[in-house]
Amino acid sequence: MAGAASLHLSLGSAAVEGCHSIALPELVQQLNVCAVAAATKQEAFTIREPGRALLRGAASLGSLPLVQLLLTLLGDPSDILSTNIDGATALHAAAAAGHAAVVQCLLAAAPCSAAAVNHRGSTPLMAAAENGRLEAAQVLLMADPAAARAADSEGTTALHLGGNSPAMTELLLQHMPDLAAKANRWGFTPLHSAVATDSPAAMQLLLAAAPQSLRHGANGGISTAHAAANGGSLQALELLLQLAPDLAAATDSEGFVPLHYASSKGHLAVVHRLLQLAPETATATSARGRTALHIACRDGHLPVVEALLAQAPETAHGAADGWLPQHEACANGHSAVVSRLLAAIPASVDALTEDGDSALHIAAGSGQADRRLGISLPGPLSGKLMALFDT
Repeated sequence: MAGAASLHLSLGSAAVEGCHSIALPELVQQLNVCAVAAATKQEAFTIREPGRALLRGAASLGSLPLVQLLLTLLGDPSDILSTNIDGATALHAAAAAGHAAVVQCLLAAAPCSAAAVNHRGSTPLMAAAENGRLEAAQVLLMADPAAARAADSEGTTALHLGGNSPAMTELLLQHMPDLAAKANRWGFTPLHSAVATDSPAAMQLLLAAAPQSLRHGANGGISTAHAAANGGSLQALELLLQLAPDLAAATDSEGFVPLHYASSKGHLAVVHRLLQLAPETATATSARGRTALHIACRDGHLPVVEALLAQAPETAHGAADGWLPQHEACANGHSAVVSRLLAAIPASVDALTEDGDSALHIAAGSGQADRRLGISLPGPLSGKLMALFDT
């Protein structure tokens, strides 16, 4: 049969979801039998479950002829709504992969599949938005405009997921502009998503629809500027601070400013820009007294440590619960940072925490002292270290 031959050519030896236990030639042979049976109405379709799995696989691959053949053979809308172990249908698969023609074909056969949700509560439109599949999203919205309003189990909408694409953002806003201000269960708005993916064009569209989202804080007081700093989104940060310069010093519920976030992730370009725009934040402390230098030393980002020391060298002496940045670096075994701080402030090795621990105590206690740290301690320091082990 010509149809079966074309199946073999289009799929080759590709592994198709759910059919790993069936050799492809055998599957094609079974499809041949079923195709003849469907045509003559003399034999029942005997491979419904493999056929459903193959439908999802064909949808993901974008094989429209195979999808059309399987729809003919299966012949029941419930087959189109069958799911994989994640609860995803063939329409989810086609939408995520951006096969608009297959999406249209599946919708024509089972319009209700547009509202199907997987185990996370995500719809096919969300799958298209998350993967930037504009044409597939257009087909889905044409079939069901209200699909734009759907939210998953965490309250996330397609507009949240499409924030990395200005075109997707514009399309979704055309259908549901009010969703620009909608926060999910974590308090994040679509603007937070666009910021996190460093998409200024999408941000401008969202801000035009919901200007109030500029200053919206997510759970924990995470501002859009915190999101930009955390993601290393330099262009997004520039736009935010043009519109609201004070966001550079915004604090979350624990007192951390955006500079803390950028320092934690090692985003050097963002750190430099924040130091230019808001140099005072170099000395800003969290509720527990930690500066950005504490955080950079804790996480071992030497270039960021250098930048922060250059801007505010006094922060190397700043104690949080008695902990200096040196203590943070020792506790986490960041040898290059320890060496840099020792060079800048040799006396920091003797500084004690509120519990009476020196940097050497902390390094030894965390298994990071001397050899493990990979630094050469001066003679007196080595002597102190040996004395520590003798006690």
